[in-house]
Amino acid sequence: MRTGPPQPSNDAETGVLNNEILLELFKHHVLDDDEVVRTVHTWPDSVGVAVQTDGRLLTIRDDPEFLLIGRAPWVDGLAVLEREDVFASGERETDAIVVTTDARRYHLNDEAVAVELAQRVSVDLDPMAYAQVLVAYHPWSTARRELLLDAGQLRAQFGITDGPPVEPLRQDETAVGVALTFFSATVHNPLLGARWRCDVYQWRVDIPRDGRVTWGRRLAAENLDVPKPPVPVEARR
Repeated sequence: MRTGPPQPSNDAETGVLNNEILLELFKHHVLDDDEVVRTVHTWPDSVGVAVQTDGRLLTIRDDPEFLLIGRAPWVDGLAVLEREDVFASGERETDAIVVTTDARRYHLNDEAVAVELAQRVSVDLDPMAYAQVLVAYHPWSTARRELLLDAGQLRAQFGITDGPPVEPLRQDETAVGVALTFFSATVHNPLLGARWRCDVYQWRVDIPRDGRVTWGRRLAAENLDVPKPPVPVEARR
């Protein structure tokens, strides 16, 4: 378990998201109504918070590199809240909250927020960043989830040589708006000691000019062998 401040950390005086804001984001967006905060720990000259409630232990950090959306020019900060007390074969449970330059907050785990963000695609949000939010959180699982950028990524990242044809993200005009098509990989190891496997999905997102965005995915390949397992969570820190 981590003994120092959540990484990456920034100078407390210059970071856009300070510890007070990080804690407020947690209380407003993530803390359950019946959940009680027991302890809050911060570190001098660092932006990072550890929170112990009566049901879980979390760390909170400002990490604009965690997702592509953190690089958008209208984003001031990206708060990442991570469970530290649940250990699974895969990714840890996270919440991600974008804070914008006009003080808006987008809790990316929330489906209603994903719907709202769709209207920024092609205006001031990179379609690839939006696709990554869907892959990461809609739906969420402990499996390693990756937006696939090109046909060589499965081989380079996971050593998979028998994957399906993968095309880069496409954005097409339709009669009613815009459609995005892209691929993602879900790498999982459900049993301790078992071989890692990979499922590949093809996604379609329809963003109408007037109306609600819809998205869906279908299996393009299932149960592929993974010669290069993903790097464990702890080793990536």
